[in-house]
Amino acid sequence: MPASHRVVVVGAGINGLVAAHYLRRAGSAVTMLERAERPGGACVSEVAIVNGHEQRYALGASVLGLMPDFIFRETGLADRLETFVPDHAKRVYFPDPKASAWIHRDPVELERELRTKWGEQGDVSGFRHDEARVVAWLQEGYRTATPPELATARDRLGETLTRLWITGSAAELLHHYFTAERTKIYMGMTVTESGPVSLHEPYSAFTLPVMDSGSVFDGYYGFVREGIWRVTEELARINHEIGVDLRLGCRVEQVSPEDGSLRYSQGGQTRALEFDRLVLAVFVVELLLRFFVYRGRFFRDPWRVFDFVVVGIAVVPAGSAFAVLRSLRVLRVLRLVSLVPSMRRVVGALLQALPGMASIVGLMGLVLYVSAVMATKLFGPIAPEHFGDLGASLFTLFQVMTVEGWPDIARGVMAQSPLSWIFFVVYLLVATFMVLNLFIAVVVNAMQSQVTEDLKQEGETHTRLVLDEVRALRREIEALRGPSRT
Repeated sequence: MPASHRVVVVGAGINGLVAAHYLRRAGSAVTMLERAERPGGACVSEVAIVNGHEQRYALGASVLGLMPDFIFRETGLADRLETFVPDHAKRVYFPDPKASAWIHRDPVELERELRTKWGEQGDVSGFRHDEARVVAWLQEGYRTATPPELATARDRLGETLTRLWITGSAAELLHHYFTAERTKIYMGMTVTESGPVSLHEPYSAFTLPVMDSGSVFDGYYGFVREGIWRVTEELARINHEIGVDLRLGCRVEQVSPEDGSLRYSQGGQTRALEFDRLVLAVFVVELLLRFFVYRGRFFRDPWRVFDFVVVGIAVVPAGSAFAVLRSLRVLRVLRLVSLVPSMRRVVGALLQALPGMASIVGLMGLVLYVSAVMATKLFGPIAPEHFGDLGASLFTLFQVMTVEGWPDIARGVMAQSPLSWIFFVVYLLVATFMVLNLFIAVVVNAMQSQVTEDLKQEGETHTRLVLDEVRALRREIEALRGPSRT
């Protein structure tokens, strides 16, 4: 990037600090705007008083593990931070003291320990070996800035490893390598601790190699002297030394890509910046990371498409109308629906029920229209405020259908037409107790169909995995028989 470029990085978390560092080293004039009074994002600390002594503790991140080693070295952090990673086995505890086991780094020792303590009869060494191949492929992509693609994975890893470690579920992966439940529980913690993702979700297996792909400590999690917050503190100091302008306590008020300006407030004063390229570190980096992970599958998820559109509004020339759309990012909380399997199942059932519900809405519309015409003719002269014309009758009967205040409406009409109760009772029986309950029936039926379909897919996936294993065993047996025949 030419030295004349002026870049504004909004957000001084770890991603923003790293981006600012490399942009500045490339020759750009970099200004960082951080809303908080200190840099670091989630990688910061707080102070507690313990027995009269001040003790700093992490508010968010606590260990160093996912950062690539080349970033750790090239930014200068490796020369300024003292780190420590345990090189001895760690202890895993279960409620039964006899079930506690040592987790060794050496695959052979680990396999021996798990066989002795947990009765593991699976291929522990094979699990570690195959994971190391996937991790090496990921780390190579980090260094060359090459997004992981399924086609590349199949070329480098083969079809079997790609299906097990990338496109498959974590449950299938663990079932493939292990037999003991305690082993599966321990190994599966990598997925369950990483976010609200089910072990049975497709692509959840990919979480294991991704979480072990940090290379500062060869895939293990280590510690920084004093605390992990020293990473962002020191990187902010390094950035300052190379000329990055970090401004704290800033609130971005307006971004105008059409004229290359940004307006923000700091200390009660409104200030302006001009830029050539704007890096929205909090949003854009997040979006790019998703592109990196999902690649061709990114646009298959409507929630990711929504994020893409809304974030894109910030960098496309736009007026006030588009600026209003940026507030729609609050709707991103609805992504919980796609992350929680039970919620996703409910939404899927509702979508599946839409055709049937449309038919019921049509039937309800007919009932409401016919009833409104009758009510206008029958009660218009005696209750014009409720049934004076067709519009008023439609609104009144919709209110009656919801059973909200209908006795008052009915008694007002019955005061002048005693037999009008027949109309209201029949209408309530048809519209409320019959038609509305059809909605519940359609949704329940769709929910049952969705559950049945999910169970069917899980069964097919499990069957396919078992058949693949059987085919692999047959090939191995044939390979062993080959020499004996000759």
